[in-house]
Amino acid sequence: GTIALQGATYPVVNTASISVSSPQPLDDAYRGVVTGTVLETPQAFRWIIQAYKRTPTGTSQVAVQALADGATGAFSIDLSGVSAGADGEWMFGLLDATAGYAPYGSLWPTVDTYDGLSIQHLIVTDNVYFWSSQQAPANGAAYWFENSNTGNKMYRLVDDSTGDILAEYIRPTGVVRSYVYGPGETGYGTAMEGRGFVYDQALALFAAIASNKHAEAKLLAQGLLAFQTNGGQHDGGFVFAAPQLSPSYTDPFYRTGAHAVATDALLAFIEAYPGDSDHAQFVADAQRALDFIDSTYSNTGATNGLYLGGYGNYSGMPQTFDSSAVITWASLEHSMDIWHAFMRAEAVIGGYSSKATALSGAIHSGLYNVAEQRLNQGINGGSPDTADPLDANTWGAIYLNGVGKTDEANHVLTRLPAFAVTQAGVNGYAPFYGAGGYPGATPTVWYEGSFGALLSYYRTGQYGAYRTLLDSLVNGQESDGSFRYATTEDITYEIGISRSTAATAWFVIATQGRD
Repeated sequence: GTIALQGATYPVVNTASISVSSPQPLDDAYRGVVTGTVLETPQAFRWIIQAYKRTPTGTSQVAVQALADGATGAFSIDLSGVSAGADGEWMFGLLDATAGYAPYGSLWPTVDTYDGLSIQHLIVTDNVYFWSSQQAPANGAAYWFENSNTGNKMYRLVDDSTGDILAEYIRPTGVVRSYVYGPGETGYGTAMEGRGFVYDQALALFAAIASNKHAEAKLLAQGLLAFQTNGGQHDGGFVFAAPQLSPSYTDPFYRTGAHAVATDALLAFIEAYPGDSDHAQFVADAQRALDFIDSTYSNTGATNGLYLGGYGNYSGMPQTFDSSAVITWASLEHSMDIWHAFMRAEAVIGGYSSKATALSGAIHSGLYNVAEQRLNQGINGGSPDTADPLDANTWGAIYLNGVGKTDEANHVLTRLPAFAVTQAGVNGYAPFYGAGGYPGATPTVWYEGSFGALLSYYRTGQYGAYRTLLDSLVNGQESDGSFRYATTEDITYEIGISRSTAATAWFVIATQGRD
């Protein structure tokens, strides 16, 4: 790679341990005598000159050595016996005879470097790992490293005295971080800082489509596909979360709802940009994602006609991952996500209307709480999970309206006052309330869920409630345009307060993408 300093100066040094005086320049094919001087303190019988050849694959010793003069440090080394077929650039270094002939100092030629400025080579897999470092070249031209390891490659320009990272490069993956953590916030300084959740990636894609940003949407769609499994038992499945900079290094952890939202977002891209150059590949990937949903279908017991939770689970302390675990509960949220994906698949690919119809029937027969005229959270252990989270009502209203049950949609929205919270000058909704099956829930304005409520008001034609809620929620927007996940942290139910991709994308979806 190359570097170019902007607005900074560093002293220029050369760290080579020897200098070559003849011939100049030294051609790679030269096979004669080379003369020069050791730049370290001369000492009798100490400094051995070792010849090397450097190629694009690395640096290797050549079987030629010479002893430097103990008084002057001068040396001459005869290369005439080296095979003409030995490719690569000539290099010379010192071996220290007083230290077991160990290599000493830097090889010649060594370019001038900036004193106090390093280039770090890092490897990104499940985390960011330091690999090697070198001083930054002062000619601003090439720097290179002889070896690496498996993983995405990251390079940083670092001030040695302060540790400040002046510049950083890694090949973009198209994956967005889910959160930006500030000091003192849960997750700050941990691997969570570089983590992306596939649900958030899908929401960002929806937001880009809603904003009609084709190039940005395509990058996000390609990033979404970095979560998709290729081959094996779970082919087509979108993993739940992955490191932003190396999304292939993650556990095969699948949740049907997040997968369905990702599938819906990919189909939305196909629908919005039918002339995209990669249209056929995106359609094929979407079909594999739809096939994965089929693998979670339940045809027995209380969950008959619904889709189970997914695959893979963490357990124990410290946590271990079981990739073979089948998640046997069925979630309302997952079921609604799948219905939306099937409806869009019908519009984009065709052949999914009957599956959507069958699923809506199973949702209404298995998840609708007739006594309370609302939707249950799910079915767990063969029994109804009657907990009452916000999105069962807001997403529920959007879903019910979509299947033509407008009276039921309007009725579930009358339940929202139980979730109402005012904090930091913002009126919004909490994800849970204690009496709704979440004991000890902390009151907080949940921006992601509140924007979901906003969209549910719009979709059901309650435009006055939409306008009133929107006018209040925008007061929570940060100076950089983002929204936090919530106003107050709820540790029990893992509701954080960091700046959030999901919350911000939901704002765009509920305004620009509301239709």
